[in-house]
Amino acid sequence: VRKEVEIDGKSVLLFWYRNQIYAIQGRSPAEGAYTEGFIKAKFTQDYCIECPSTGSLFSITDGSIKSWYPNNAVLRMLTPQDTIKPMEVYPVKLTQEALMVDVSQSSLSAPRTDRGGAGTSLENNNVFTVQPNVYFEGMDPSKEQASMYQDWPA
Repeated sequence: VRKEVEIDGKSVLLFWYRNQIYAIQGRSPAEGAYTEGFIKAKFTQDYCIECPSTGSLFSITDGSIKSWYPNNAVLRMLTPQDTIKPMEVYPVKLTQEALMVDVSQSSLSAPRTDRGGAGTSLENNNVFTVQPNVYFEGMDPSKEQASMYQDWPA
């Protein structure tokens, strides 16, 4: 059973694994823009969760990266493992009345509304969700730019 919830503006995935409740960040640090996160991810026998789009493995006990882009050598070279933050793992406390998850020590950036990968590098400098400016031949980039949403005269 899995449930994605928002706690203090952070997406958190709660799940039951081997007779224990875990809470981790809702989206894989390896994923790019507009992903579904870990909601349908596979678990391994050695306490890891697999990123659905990259195959990268993260420990659900401490968040460490166990396997980084195992099926894509190009992305592995472009985004070295040592530049990526480990997956966030949050402490969980179960009482008779409630399930409590502590996200107060989280290092994730401000609340997000998209599901992209921007802000997941150690330097916070990746830009997966930034839309590039569009220019057409004959346009002066210092004065104008095109838009995919602009209505052009007929």
